[in-house]
Amino acid sequence: PIQLNPEIAGITQPYYNGSVVTISGDNFGQNAARIKVLIANGTIPCSNISVSSNGKVITCFVPPGQAENITVAVQVISMRSSDFYFSYIPATCDQCYDIQRECSVDPKTKTVSSCGICIMGFNMTAGHCSALCGDKICMNTFGETNL
Repeated sequence: PIQLNPEIAGITQPYYNGSVVTISGDNFGQNAARIKVLIANGTIPCSNISVSSNGKVITCFVPPGQAENITVAVQVISMRSSDFYFSYIPATCDQCYDIQRECSVDPKTKTVSSCGICIMGFNMTAGHCSALCGDKICMNTFGETNL
């Protein structure tokens, strides 16, 4: 059979701290061992490549990073797609405010309890974003929404 150049139609946005991305398109083939995902001309690895049985969807893991308008291309054996551009967009915090003003502090352990904060921003998704109180990760976070 004649091998056509791979074509990228879209890519999911990776989280700046690393995540699985999904590349949609056509002519990827069905053998992941023959596929290379070239991010920033191959300088950023995309590991654990898998391909759908219809050869139209690739998933792979992108490491932590932050960049705008970087290229991704798919190479199947010697056939290479045109460059497609995407960005790692970090989470941004628009507003932070206390929702409970009175906090209790255990004098023995210096642990603060019974406090609450509200953090609003963009690209903040459960499992990919942590709130820090000083240098410690806040516990019992809930009510996260990705807008």
